[in-house]
Amino acid sequence: MKTLKITVAISFILFFAGLISSSAIPLSSLSNGKPTHAIIYKVNVHISTDIDLCNMYQIVLVDGTGRMIAPPKGFIPGTATYTFSESGPVSGERIALMILNTQTKHYICPNELKTAPDVIKGDFNPGKEYNFNLFPVLNSDPRQVVNDPPKE
Repeated sequence: MKTLKITVAISFILFFAGLISSSAIPLSSLSNGKPTHAIIYKVNVHISTDIDLCNMYQIVLVDGTGRMIAPPKGFIPGTATYTFSESGPVSGERIALMILNTQTKHYICPNELKTAPDVIKGDFNPGKEYNFNLFPVLNSDPRQVVNDPPKE
């Protein structure tokens, strides 16, 4: 009877050890401790620190049809890089935008930030990182869209 109890206990231990090891992330799918099964998008916002913002803005990543790839991230002055991810592989367009935050009040400002979108077309593979660059500038004419990065 004692032998049977020990055998059953060892069987349960081995069973649960097998379940745990089969559900763990394999070491080959890790890069610097991060899973490599996701496509990583980094949106770099190049903005002067002396710009006084009147409204709240958000960074958005969409596909070619306008569908959001991930939840938008609120723009925080002083934060230069915003990271998004999705599972893949996927093909198509990815578009980074900086727009007025749709969840907050908007104010009538003498100047608004205008930002041309950054578009990348092609194949997007897991474990790879894709970089976007946005160059917001103050624009007093809301009908004008700025398409070029500022000249330095």
